[in-house]
Amino acid sequence: MHKLAVCKIGGRISFGKVDKDGNVSNARDTSGGNGEAKAIIDIAQKSGKFDITILTKTTSKDYFPKEYKFVDAVKLLQEDKIESFLAKQDFDVLLLINGSINCFGGAEQSIMSDLALYKAMHFFKKKIVFCSCDICIPFVPDIWKTVAPKEWSSKYKQEDFDLGGKTFYMLTQARDLDALHKILDSKKGNVFKRENIDNFSFEKFPCENAIQYVDVNPSPAYDLLYGGTLRAGRRIKKIVNWYYNHPSLNIELFGNMDQDKIDAVAKKVYGIFHKPSFNDPVNYLENSKKMNQALATIVIGDDMYEETSTVQQRAYEAMCANVVTFIDEKLDKLHNVYGFNPGLEKFLYLQSPSQLEKRMQMLKDTPELRAKILSLQQKIISFDRQEWYNVFAEKLLK
Repeated sequence: MHKLAVCKIGGRISFGKVDKDGNVSNARDTSGGNGEAKAIIDIAQKSGKFDITILTKTTSKDYFPKEYKFVDAVKLLQEDKIESFLAKQDFDVLLLINGSINCFGGAEQSIMSDLALYKAMHFFKKKIVFCSCDICIPFVPDIWKTVAPKEWSSKYKQEDFDLGGKTFYMLTQARDLDALHKILDSKKGNVFKRENIDNFSFEKFPCENAIQYVDVNPSPAYDLLYGGTLRAGRRIKKIVNWYYNHPSLNIELFGNMDQDKIDAVAKKVYGIFHKPSFNDPVNYLENSKKMNQALATIVIGDDMYEETSTVQQRAYEAMCANVVTFIDEKLDKLHNVYGFNPGLEKFLYLQSPSQLEKRMQMLKDTPELRAKILSLQQKIISFDRQEWYNVFAEKLLK
C-alpha cells in the first residue's frame, strides 16, 4: 500500500454526513470545489492502492469518514511540526487539488491553510502531483508575494515556502497537452515541463456521486437549462451565442450571473434580442435535480478550454441528470465524448444556434429520439469504474 497525502489549495476538504432525506450535516459539503476534492480522493481510495491522509484545516463539527486519516494542517503549522510530520510519515505522493489562494482582508487566519500546504511542499522529498480540474485556475508557485506585505509576515520565514528546484507533475482533463503546455509556458512562473503533464479524465467524476443520478423526467418544465457563473466574464459571449435570442424556446439560466453584463453584450450582437429567464444558484448536491427539469442543455466553455480540448464535468453531470446533452463543438474538437457513436456525434455536437433550434424541435416532435439519446448517454456514464480508478493510481505513481 502506497502512502498518499492530499491537500486542497484555497480551501478546506470537509465531509458532510448525508442522512436518508438527503440533508447534509456540514454546509461546506454542498460546494462544487469541495465535492470535486472528495471525488478525486474517492477515486484514489477505490483504486485500492493507497493509504490516504487528508491534510487540511479541521474543526470539531467535521465528519471524518473512517476510510481516511485526517490531520489538521493548520495546527501543524502553528506548532512548527510540518517538517517532522512529513519525515515521520514518509508519504510516497503529495496530491494537490487545484484552487485559488485566498487572503481575505489581509487576515492571517484566511491563508493559514495555504501557508501550511506550501510549507509542506517545501519540505516534501518525493513526488508532488497537481490535479488541474480547471485549467483556468493556475498553480501559483510563490505564496510569499501574498504574505510579504502583511504586518504579520514576520512570524514566518520566506525560505520555508521556497519551491525553487522542486519538480512538479500535473494531471489534467485537457486533451491537447502540447497546446496546454504552450499556454502555461507563455506565463511567468510556470513550473511544469511538458514531459511532466499528463491527461486523466477528471470530467467523469460526477458519475461517482449517487445523488447526481436522476430518472428520466417525462414532462420537463424547460427546453434548455444552464447553471453556473460568468467565470469572471469569460463565459458571457458563449452564453449570449447559445442561450439568447431563441423566442421559441423556454430557457432558464441559474447561478451567480450579472444579467446587465450579459444583456449589454447581447445588445451589441443582436441589437433587439430575446433573453432567457434567470434564477438563483442551487447548491452542488441539488444541481442534478434542477437540471432534470430540462429537455436539454448545451455544454460551453472558456476560450482556454477550447484551445486545449478540455471537456468539462458539466457534460457528465448533465448525462447523470438524464438531460439531452449538446456540446459546443469548439469545446470538444476531438469528439472525446461522443466520437465513438456516429449518431450521437452527428446530433449532439453543435456548430450554430440555428442547428440548436432545429434539433430541439426534433426532440419535441419525436419523443422516441429523446429516449434513444438518453439511453445511449446512460451507456457513456456506465464506463468501467475499476479500470478508471486503476489508471488514476498508475498515473500518480509512475
